[in-house]
Amino acid sequence: MRHNLRELSRKQTTGEADSQGRLPWEAFKLGCLQRIADACEKMAGNWSELIAELARSKRAIETLQQSHRYLRHSNRGLRGAITRLKRQ
Repeated sequence: MRHNLRELSRKQTTGEADSQGRLPWEAFKLGCLQRIADACEKMAGNWSELIAELARSKRAIETLQQSHRYLRHSNRGLRGAITRLKRQ
């Protein structure tokens, strides 16, 4: 009888069972290691996604800061022009 090793800790095991239907300890350990490897791969995918989102956010913040600096400089110039017009 063969079972899925990856699902061993969930009572679904892969490996040859003995005559009483029990699996060897090595099969249990192998199933656990496979589940850990799957979890690590999934976490790595999420981590990569978070890094990409962080990079996009930093670019957006930089763009907004540049726009803010430009508008602030422009407003100062316009206020100066208004002040000069009032003096005339």
